Amino acid sequence: ILSYLKPAQYGSGSIVGITENFIYYDDYIYRYYPVEAEELWIFPTWKLIDIENQHLDKISEEIRSNKFLEKLKEKTGITISTQELKNSIEINVDRDIRLLNLYTYAEDADTAYNINQAILSILLESKSSEREMTLENLIIKMVEFQANNLAILNDLNIRLESEDYLAQIEIDKYHEVYSNFEEIKGLLIKNKSFFINRLEILKEPEITDVDRYTSFPRDVIISFFSAIAIALIMVFIVNYFQASRKPSRQIPKA
Repeated sequence: ILSYLKPAQYGSGSIVGITENFIYYDDYIYRYYPVEAEELWIFPTWKLIDIENQHLDKISEEIRSNKFLEKLKEKTGITISTQELKNSIEINVDRDIRLLNLYTYAEDADTAYNINQAILSILLESKSSEREMTLENLIIKMVEFQANNLAILNDLNIRLESEDYLAQIEIDKYHEVYSNFEEIKGLLIKNKSFFINRLEILKEPEITDVDRYTSFPRDVIISFFSAIAIALIMVFIVNYFQASRKPSRQIPKA
């Protein structure tokens, strides 16, 4: 309770978004490697709004997790409890424009700013590391797939030389797949930075004065205890006046 009532004089706000991906979206990645496509946040345009909001929701939950908060405490060197740190963070996902608004609060400006900055640093680093590993594994899989395709094409060419003209149909099919995968592999390698860094900071942390902690749970708690205090005072006042107006007992004379 005291952690909610603790005043905060300063706040820091920032905005995070997901880079547009439909320019680089390709059916082949999503069709042949759906797991890797999801991990790289590659998805069809018609799924764009729902999936991006889902990712932002997951990021919000991750930031509030004890594991993330412990990393945050270690990075900032802050000495407050994990619960107090969690209470000092407010996250709002704007689902209409697919943005994550991050607010942090503290008793001094530097702490509020440093917490916000550290959250962004940990978040971008972890997400980039995850996608870099996924991208490297995907490229390895594509190289293996292409090696297999090339072996099939060589066998088909041998059949064609033996006047197996039906082999030409299969050659055309595999050649198209091979060419498409070569193009996609080249695209992934050339735009590696884009696929890894899908999160972007749209607004760097800024420091603002705050009159009070702008947390709904805190407002509810303050209102609740204020109502109890007012009720107790009113009961005391009513009882006091009733007691003061009560006539004293007259002792009958003997």
